Amino acid sequence: MQPLRNHLVVAPDKLRSHGLRQLAADRPSLTLDTGVTWERLGEIAGHAVDFLLITYPPGGASSSTGGLMRHSGAEFGFVLSGELVLTLGFSEIRLRPGDAVSFPSTTPHGYRNDGSEPAVGVWFVIERDVVVDQP
Repeated sequence: MQPLRNHLVVAPDKLRSHGLRQLAADRPSLTLDTGVTWERLGEIAGHAVDFLLITYPPGGASSSTGGLMRHSGAEFGFVLSGELVLTLGFSEIRLRPGDAVSFPSTTPHGYRNDGSEPAVGVWFVIERDVVVDQP
C-alpha cells in the first residue's frame, strides 16, 4: 500500500502538543460573572482565533451591565440548543438551534439568554481585542 501524500501524520502522544486534540477533561474555561461559560475547544500557536463552546444559562448575558462589546476581527457562531438574543448595533436577532451568525466584530454586540433552558453553541472569534461600551 502506498503512503498517503499531503496528509499530516502525528503520533497519538504528540497530538496534544501540536494543538490537534483538546481533551474534554483539560479544556480551559472562563465563567463570566453572569454565569456564561466559554470553553476553549482548541488552539494553534500563532493564530489569533478563539474556538469556543459557549453556554448561556437562562438569564445569562455577555455583560452584567448591559453594555455592548466590540473588538477587531470577526465572529462566527452556530447555536446547538436553546435560544440566544444577539444585539447587533441597533438590531436584535433571535438565534435558535441550527441558526448561524457571522459579522465584523467592530459592530457593537452582545448576547443574552431570555429562555428557560441553557443556550449552547460553537463560536469562532478571530483577532479578539475587546472594548466594552458602557450603556
